[in-house]
Amino acid sequence: MSRQTDAMVIARELGIEKNIVLDALDFQDKFYKLFTTIEKNYPETIASVRLDRLPAKKGYISFVGENIPLEIESLIAAIVGQSGKVAVISGKKFSRKQRTDRVKQVSKSLSKTHKNMIVSIDPETEKMIIKIFRPSKDKSKPPTARETALIINENALNKNKNFKVNESELQIETIEKDGPFIELHAIHRGGSKIQNSLDAYCTSGFTVYKSSPYIYGMLTAGHCLEPYGMNWFYDYSMAVWGYLGYGQADVGTSGDAGFQSLGLNSTGYYDFATPYFHTRYYNYYTNQYVNESRPVYGSMWPVVNAYVCRFGRVTNIESCGYITHIDLDITIENIDFGNMVLTSNATSQKGDSGGPWYSGNYALGTNTGNYYGYGVFMPIHESLSLLNVNLSTTSP
Repeated sequence: MSRQTDAMVIARELGIEKNIVLDALDFQDKFYKLFTTIEKNYPETIASVRLDRLPAKKGYISFVGENIPLEIESLIAAIVGQSGKVAVISGKKFSRKQRTDRVKQVSKSLSKTHKNMIVSIDPETEKMIIKIFRPSKDKSKPPTARETALIINENALNKNKNFKVNESELQIETIEKDGPFIELHAIHRGGSKIQNSLDAYCTSGFTVYKSSPYIYGMLTAGHCLEPYGMNWFYDYSMAVWGYLGYGQADVGTSGDAGFQSLGLNSTGYYDFATPYFHTRYYNYYTNQYVNESRPVYGSMWPVVNAYVCRFGRVTNIESCGYITHIDLDITIENIDFGNMVLTSNATSQKGDSGGPWYSGNYALGTNTGNYYGYGVFMPIHESLSLLNVNLSTTSP
């Protein structure tokens, strides 16, 4: 029912027939699989990927260099078939991994001079986009592209002599903003409410586990687990059922990823350590709210213009939107949040942090907060890698 549920929610939001949405989502799923296969077999080949927005059925894959392997062209034809179109674009300079590494390098190089900023790369022009946030009382002259390039290259020389940017590659935007520019929305089966002894609330994301030693836990937002040493309780159907053991909280060194171990219940088993997460949606055919427990079949990388959904226990309703930007490095008060994703869905509220972002039955990430009308989340693959944990899944 998961895909049917998403299609119903999306069809209502877009004002189109559900069957049209289902057909477009089927193409989106095939495009995901195509992209994942190429990324796995040709990791240095893909420069960028994106989709046309629903209900269109067209994807775009850009490649480094002019020569695209014949195996990739055959793969595109075999996987997509007649269900949609995939445009192939060649001649790009940097691979996805190289772009991500360059964003991180620039962000680190500028961290001493700017404590609030967002760094990204335009996948089409390959220009480095740097948005610098500063208080309105700061009347100093905004930095130029030339000055910024000099700072980046000077700081990079100490660690990477091969790294260099030219001022023509930079696009600088200075934004006056008083206060935080991202509202952070500060575990068990995903989609449940969690609460610490200071009455702070968050939402659980997905069940994960460590293999050495073998420990079940919950993926959530890293900023939810501060201050450290705090005992977290989880709330299922508005009743506290158990605890998330303190002392096993890990927060990634970059990004907004957090792991919290699951406490044992009275029978000695982990509470709610299952590959499922909760959602709640409104069924417009029956005019009723429906609670759904959704199995997790695997994970997906974020793709620009893909339609994705989120759930948090404070807003308490599934809502969906487009992915608008990927691979952003965000600095908030000198704290680095690497490889973040922006979406057109900004409906989350405080307490929704850590909740699941997903496409059908596939995990995409965990919620961080809102930024100027965009939803912000941490992609699942980055969280798993940073925390050295594995996603708990089941078979379709």
